[in-house]
Amino acid sequence: KAGQWLFTNHKISAKAHAHLMDDYTGFAQTLGIAVDEPEWHMPISEIDEQRAQKILFPNAQQPVAVISLAGNNGTPHWHVKGYVQTADYLEQLGFCVVLCSDSSMVATQLAESICQQSQASVLNLVGKTSIKQLLVIFKLAHITFSSSRDSIHMSTTVGTPVVGLYAFNNPRKVAPYSSQKYIVSCYEQVIEEQKGKPYAELAWGVQAKGKNLMDRLTVEEVKSKINLVLEDFYSVEFNLKS
Repeated sequence: KAGQWLFTNHKISAKAHAHLMDDYTGFAQTLGIAVDEPEWHMPISEIDEQRAQKILFPNAQQPVAVISLAGNNGTPHWHVKGYVQTADYLEQLGFCVVLCSDSSMVATQLAESICQQSQASVLNLVGKTSIKQLLVIFKLAHITFSSSRDSIHMSTTVGTPVVGLYAFNNPRKVAPYSSQKYIVSCYEQVIEEQKGKPYAELAWGVQAKGKNLMDRLTVEEVKSKINLVLEDFYSVEFNLKS
């Protein structure tokens, strides 16, 4: 795809409609190596863990829900109203709501708008953590909510379930590997409108184009997926609200 076929003489087996991670495991399988479900062992130092806990606690005396905002990586944002209503809902469920991202102006301004408009006592950590400290915060969290591909996959590596938002990319290819059940997506409808065919009949992973596609995602869908995460992982600990 990137031109490497010009310099290679061997190919891995093609997989129809595969997740990107499953494509990568094809290299090991071609070498005759048995592939199990992936496991991640992220190197987190004791210093990073202590610093992250100091940042997060004692501010968070209850379970933590991280809303991770896309920064300078080009990932589109959802609308402020959606983030605000999601933050309010998470606090109603009993979470300490934490905002995280890099220190970009886009993320900083979005975080300020969310904090100003939300009824929740949101802890704003945007631009206040290193990458490793952010990884620890994802690890300590009970749930991550995000459209940021970086945060989504970082959370996956430390075992935290993710509610991910998708409009431009096919989630079946790039969604959080262990949380595909919890994605909120309008990609299927958008790509069929733009290309005139269902996603399964198109080149795998073709991207949708346009502005404000994320606005099609509804708060009701997000709440439903949050509830599903809590039912699957923490059913005894949370009294779910409709």
